[in-house]
Amino acid sequence: MAFVLMSWPVWLSPWEWTTDDWAGLTFLVIAAAAFVAWRQVKEARTLREEQARPFVVIDFEPWGVIIDLKITNVGKTVARDVQFDFEPRLAAAKDDKPGLTPIAETNLFTNGIPSLPPGKEITLFFDSFLERNEKGLPDKYDVDVSYSDPSGKRYTEQTVLDLAVYFDLGQITRHDIHDVHKQLEKIAKTLAGWTHPEGVNIMIPEDRRQYRDELTLLMSSASGMLRTRSLSPRSLRWRLPSRKTGPCFHADIHAVL
Repeated sequence: MAFVLMSWPVWLSPWEWTTDDWAGLTFLVIAAAAFVAWRQVKEARTLREEQARPFVVIDFEPWGVIIDLKITNVGKTVARDVQFDFEPRLAAAKDDKPGLTPIAETNLFTNGIPSLPPGKEITLFFDSFLERNEKGLPDKYDVDVSYSDPSGKRYTEQTVLDLAVYFDLGQITRHDIHDVHKQLEKIAKTLAGWTHPEGVNIMIPEDRRQYRDELTLLMSSASGMLRTRSLSPRSLRWRLPSRKTGPCFHADIHAVL
């Protein structure tokens, strides 16, 4: 039986490689490692730039039937020369009211924002759901938001504002700083009724029991004096408890002889 010996390609026979072959392989390994390192450095740089760049967002913020428009820089650095481009033209129900500037012609949307620091929010009243529905104004806007970072690099973010996503949803009551102020006023009025010159007048359950006992004793004593001295009820001057005098009290009884 004859055996046929098959010859392996040189690149599969490292024992047959020459010095030049090994040098070429070393070069390829180094080149591949350098390419991978370059890609990693580039990705790390891009990630750092994305994390450190400004990022301006604009969105509707409904509460009840009221619609606010909020502009926020959620990035890490200041955004400069912030500009907005709406398609279709931004419109609100109040635009045709005499004496009011249409929202699309306000300084905010015609000249933009010169500088928007990180974390800064600008909130403005936009419209009412009821009035927009009556006038048939559009619910959807395509917006291009463009701005620059401190180095001058320009960014453009494309976003869609759609009021339709808030239709047929339940509503919650949102309390703001004005509601807090009203509640604080109520608390202040209540505390004013509890105070007297020496401080806050507070009656605990034990004070109320003492109050009732002393009042019963006082009425009993007064009734006895009326029976024994035949005093007129009009001759009695009572000084009963009040918010200013507190739970302790006394009675002054003057007989008219």
